[in-house]
Amino acid sequence: MVRSRRNEATGGSRVAAFFDALAPRWEAEHGPHSPRGAGFRAVTGFLEELVASFPAPPTMLDVGCATGTHLRTLAPRLALGVGVDLSPAMIEAARTAAGAEGLANLHFLTADAARLDEARAGTSEPAVQHFDLVTLIGTLEHIPDRTAALAAAARRLVPGTGRLVVIAPHPLSPGLLAARLARAGRAPRLCPADRHLTPRTLARLARAAGLEPLGVHPLDVPIWHGEGPPPPLLRLFARLPL
Repeated sequence: MVRSRRNEATGGSRVAAFFDALAPRWEAEHGPHSPRGAGFRAVTGFLEELVASFPAPPTMLDVGCATGTHLRTLAPRLALGVGVDLSPAMIEAARTAAGAEGLANLHFLTADAARLDEARAGTSEPAVQHFDLVTLIGTLEHIPDRTAALAAAARRLVPGTGRLVVIAPHPLSPGLLAARLARAGRAPRLCPADRHLTPRTLARLARAAGLEPLGVHPLDVPIWHGEGPPPPLLRLFARLPL
């Protein structure tokens, strides 16, 4: 059984519309100065160490970049950064912010993560076909065809030395479990394609896309983003030995 391109396009449109609606408040809820700021800093801290490990400032492609907050933070350490997102509203916000911050080495374009090759023609993307670092930060779990997205990202890596990084919450993370129970026992769907992945599943998908998994690196990300102490239910999950 195969899914028709029409159904894929419809699903992609729904995901794009979902994130278009989030764009105006994205940085207030997910940026470095938001309630999730500690998690943002944990991610960027890991990426800063990875970027520093390259012998020269690397080129970076961020797939599902939203408003470009990670690329904008890393920009001084990059030779070039390109962000792609399915949401036109996110890309417009990213371009506006990067322009206001004078980050001339960053470029943003609207693109489907599963068909990055098709995004090159007719865009303002610089003439760089391969990148030292490709990232999917909180992105892969929102993509219907994950193997296709990983394969498309792999094709944009510098052969032999390029690195692909996927950052995503574990499906058994205390925050996700508590949120599901708090919502009447139903797992909330953040968008139509939402599904979180275990490291084992991610490794299987990576191999299917022609990639060689190198390792898993846990990040110290807070599970409570609200004001005051976390609710008792969340404190209980925080003590689980996951």
